[in-house]
Amino acid sequence: MPEGSHGALRPKYTVMSIFLSLHNKQNPDWVQLIERIYQALDFPNNPDLLPPQFAQVTFPKIGGQVAVVRQDTLTEQPAGVGFLFPHDHTENQRTYLLRYYPITTQLIDLTQLILLLKAELTGARVILFDPHTPNTYGTTTHSTGPQPINETLLLARPTAPEAEEIRQIHQQIWGSPLGYLYPAEMHAVEFGAGTSLVARALNREEGNQVVGFLLGFRRFDGSHLPADWHDRLRGGWRIESQSMGVLPEFRGQRVGYHLKQKQAELARAEGVHIIHWTADPLQFRNAALNFGLLRAVAFDFHADLYPFRNELNRVAASRFSLTWLINASRVCAMETQRAQVIDLSQVDTVANDIVRINDGPKQLVTETDAARIAVEIPVDWSAVQHGSLDEAQQWRAATDAIFEQFIGRERGQYVITDIAVDGERRYLIGCRVSSSLWDQLSCTESAG
Repeated sequence: MPEGSHGALRPKYTVMSIFLSLHNKQNPDWVQLIERIYQALDFPNNPDLLPPQFAQVTFPKIGGQVAVVRQDTLTEQPAGVGFLFPHDHTENQRTYLLRYYPITTQLIDLTQLILLLKAELTGARVILFDPHTPNTYGTTTHSTGPQPINETLLLARPTAPEAEEIRQIHQQIWGSPLGYLYPAEMHAVEFGAGTSLVARALNREEGNQVVGFLLGFRRFDGSHLPADWHDRLRGGWRIESQSMGVLPEFRGQRVGYHLKQKQAELARAEGVHIIHWTADPLQFRNAALNFGLLRAVAFDFHADLYPFRNELNRVAASRFSLTWLINASRVCAMETQRAQVIDLSQVDTVANDIVRINDGPKQLVTETDAARIAVEIPVDWSAVQHGSLDEAQQWRAATDAIFEQFIGRERGQYVITDIAVDGERRYLIGCRVSSSLWDQLSCTESAG
């Protein structure tokens, strides 16, 4: 496993025969480091590995760190690698969970490794997680567990068999190879995922069926927050909602909505105020959930964020990073209401200062100081991708340029807050950045 031009694996500490180097998102060779580690760990044949796109993109973003361990400074081959996940956060201390992967047959004293990590991560706690020992999962017993949200749906922590079933559902929805699926032990109680939920369709005659899932990770800090949000909303401790899927035959029944509401309920109980996730800005069905119903907002855009290609991502996988202020009044008020959709055919866009930025893949406006903008997206982005890759690439290139120019948190930029329709056409609505906008988006009942 070669070092690379920056010597990224140079050891810093040693106790007896253990040599350690610690790496985080500040490492300029992070992606190359992960590629070398995954090659050494026999990707894609190692079922214990996290999907490489998660390790390359999301893991450093949530505050995760990688510990490369050697027993001999004369060789470049590591004896093992530890992934340190954010696990807990108090006012004075951060806690990491260590998931260790051996590379060679050399035995590492993990107690000594934890001592080294504590020395490097000054003031932090480190907890060892072993996926190969018996771990705790959910139960199917309803009498002492969660109660159904209605007569047909139950949300719960997955049982051990359901944790395995989640992998199958993930593969069915995205068409992902086995190496790109999350290990089942991510759902163990001992791992402490930020969110671990399944949606069970209740059927007395045929038995319960898992029809959807939601997996999220705990997160230290994250993207810069506007105004006073970081201090007021405890911005150093958030949840990154990583993967949610619902079987095609159960879509349109608000399964995803109920999973997200349960996620918010659990997060509030832990004192978390902010949940993030990424979403393809061209998927209108997801936009209707994220903006119209959940009332999340987007002021971070990443063109071609993920390297993978699959059935839902046949061209560049560009993404919004969504911010969900789960205690904001505009969010809490939506729990029993219908999705909010602006009908542009019924709105005087001139009087309401709404400017349409594009006509399909053709950009119409390059500069504006309008109060709101409307960005057209496809009616069915998946159908476009499967119908014509050329057309899909035109849509992606055009909207990438629009989002990179207009979306952000600085004055003169726009925050995506709503969705709109005009007949068969579909739009995202952005509001111009201002101090009053930040106050409006984050206002709570107690504050307002």
